[in-house]
Amino acid sequence: MVNTGSKHGERALPTIFVEKFFQFLTFLLFFVALLWEQTHLVYLSLLILIMINGAKLCCRMSARGVKVFFQIDRVKVFPGEKISLCGQMQNNSLLPIWLQIEVPLAQGFLLSSGVDFLSGDGGLLWREKATWKWELTAPKRGCYPVGPLGLITGDPMGFFQQKKELQPVSWITVFPRLVALNPLPLSLEEFFGEQRGNNPVEDPVYPVATREYQAGRPARHIHWKASLRHNCLQEKVFEHTARKKILLAIDARQFQKDEDEESFEAVLEVAASLAVQLSTRGSSIGLVSNAATFLERPSLLPLSRGEEHLQSFWEALAALRMEAEKPLAEVLRQSHDLFRGSLCLYFARQNGKEVEESAEILAFYKIPAVFIFTNSAGGVLEKTGHRIFQLCEICGSEAGA
Repeated sequence: MVNTGSKHGERALPTIFVEKFFQFLTFLLFFVALLWEQTHLVYLSLLILIMINGAKLCCRMSARGVKVFFQIDRVKVFPGEKISLCGQMQNNSLLPIWLQIEVPLAQGFLLSSGVDFLSGDGGLLWREKATWKWELTAPKRGCYPVGPLGLITGDPMGFFQQKKELQPVSWITVFPRLVALNPLPLSLEEFFGEQRGNNPVEDPVYPVATREYQAGRPARHIHWKASLRHNCLQEKVFEHTARKKILLAIDARQFQKDEDEESFEAVLEVAASLAVQLSTRGSSIGLVSNAATFLERPSLLPLSRGEEHLQSFWEALAALRMEAEKPLAEVLRQSHDLFRGSLCLYFARQNGKEVEESAEILAFYKIPAVFIFTNSAGGVLEKTGHRIFQLCEICGSEAGA
C-alpha cells in the first residue's frame, strides 16, 4: 500500500487492549476462573493475555529486522524542477510486521492536500519488501530540510506500535532562478573591458593549480602541502592577469530594514544570471555579502572560475538569508586581500550612508566598482564618483516575479 501525505496516526489502535489496567483485570479474571473452575473463562482470559503479550513481543522483535533505504535523486535544483524520492523497507525477521514511514518536509514543499510530510504504510511478511516513491516540485530559492525519516512499526493486529528516527536530515538546495538579461549598458560593458589574448604576466593573488617545481622559480611559490602529498616539490600555477576577475557584493542590510524580499530575490536572480554570462567569457567570479546563511555556510566565495565554481557560486546564493549580520563595509575591510585586482559589482536596495562607506573602502583598496540599486535612479555617488545603475537596466520585469 502506498500513501502520500496522509494524516498522522491514521491507523487507529484499540487502546483498551494495551492498557495495563485492562491486562490486570484479565489476569484477575484468569485467577478467579481457576478458583471457580470455570474452564471457558480460563481459556478466554489466557487467550487474551497470550494475544496481548505476544503482540507486544512481536512488535519489539520484528522492528529489529527492518532495513530502511531512503534516497533523493537530486539535492541541488532550480525552482520548478522535479525531485524524486524513494523509500524502501525490507523485513528480515521471521515475523510479519506492520509499518509506516513518515518524511517531514519544509514549509516550501507544502503539498496540495495541506500536509507537510510524506508517508506510506503497509504490512510485510518475512523477507518481503515494500517501496514508496514520491515526486516533489522544487519551491523558490533556499535550503530546505527533508527528514529525518521516521519509522513506525507495529504488530499485525495493531495493538502496539513504536516509532524511531533512522536517517538524519537531508538538505535540498534550490538555486536562484536564472533570468534573461538585457544587453548591458555601454558604460557598464566598458567597465568589464575587452578580453585580450594570453598575457605572460601572472597574478600571484590567484593560484589555480600546482605543477612540479622548476629550477629558478621563486621559492615563495612552492606549495608545501602539495609537495608532501606528491613526495616532490610542487609550485603554484597562477592565473594570467588578462582574465577579468569580477567580485559580486550583495548588501542585505537595506532589504532587511525595508522587508523588501521581492527586490532581494531579484538581486540574487540577476547575480546568478550574471555569473553565467561572466563565466562564459572566461572571467573569474567571487562573492561577498553581509547576509546570514543557512547551515552556517560562508557568504564569502573567493575568486575562481569553472563549472564547479559556478555551481558553488549558486549554492552560496541559495544559502543567503535576508538578515544582515553586520555592515558590508566591515566585511570588505576584513577580506579585501582575497579580491585584490578584481572589479566589483555592488548590489544594494538604494544609496545610503553604509553604501557610501563601502564605496570609500573599495576606493581605498583600489578596487574599481559600479553600484546597482533596485530603488534608486542612476547617476554617480557624491563622495567617490562611482557610477550607479538601476537593476531594471540589466534585467527585465521577469526578475523577482
